[in-house]
Amino acid sequence: ETLTEDKPLHVDKFSSLLLKRAKLALNPGSSIVDNDKSKFKVLGKKKGAKKVAKNKKKVTKIKYFNESLDDIMQKEIERDPFVEIPYVVKYLIDQITELNGNQLEGIFRISVKFSKLEDVRDKIDQNDFTVTFENAYCPAALLKLWLRELKNPLIPLNLYNTCVDICDEPEKIEEVVMTKLPKHNYKVVVSLIKFLQFLGKPEHVNKTKMSYTNLAVVFAPGFLRPPPDTDPSTQLFNSDKERAFVEHLIGTNIGTTNE
Repeated sequence: ETLTEDKPLHVDKFSSLLLKRAKLALNPGSSIVDNDKSKFKVLGKKKGAKKVAKNKKKVTKIKYFNESLDDIMQKEIERDPFVEIPYVVKYLIDQITELNGNQLEGIFRISVKFSKLEDVRDKIDQNDFTVTFENAYCPAALLKLWLRELKNPLIPLNLYNTCVDICDEPEKIEEVVMTKLPKHNYKVVVSLIKFLQFLGKPEHVNKTKMSYTNLAVVFAPGFLRPPPDTDPSTQLFNSDKERAFVEHLIGTNIGTTNE
């Protein structure tokens, strides 16, 4: 048959195979592969990728409220060996600061609907930190709530009596906090005291009306808790001592030292 430009050359399968082998011999580095094998290789890569994804280490969820500080920090350290305080503390302090809590009258004293607090608390316990706050009152209330819901108080129970006994002695207060507190408790105390010292600056107090004394009234129940067997009359008597302890603690150098 005469070949013309508009008639393609028909090559049988055997000739086609010979042609491929000839090309491969002339170009050893070429990758002439059967289409079916090529598809197999692609599928193999996808299956491998899925296996890698399945074996990827899951990020541990951290429940922050109504937990012990030790349990929270154990999980935090699994995520980041260098972390020093629970992320929720940093997050709430940052939110209060960014929303100009130092300019709001009655910060930490203005109440927030408990239904709203419950909603945000549940999201934080799901490690959802995408909440948009209207103002600083809500994160301020959540910070108080987190402290009060700790299974163990920030100042351990075995130090309670010592703390109320030295409530008017700032140097002894500073010594006890710096030498007697467990590591994680100490780091959280320092972070909170630094923040409260910032809020308690005279230029901020003019607007917030939250002096060291008022801040201590709010935070004393989060720092100190009487032992469970303490009788009600003693608890009432000690409440002013708890406030004095925290007020003097805010006034110490603990928050101003380089950690």
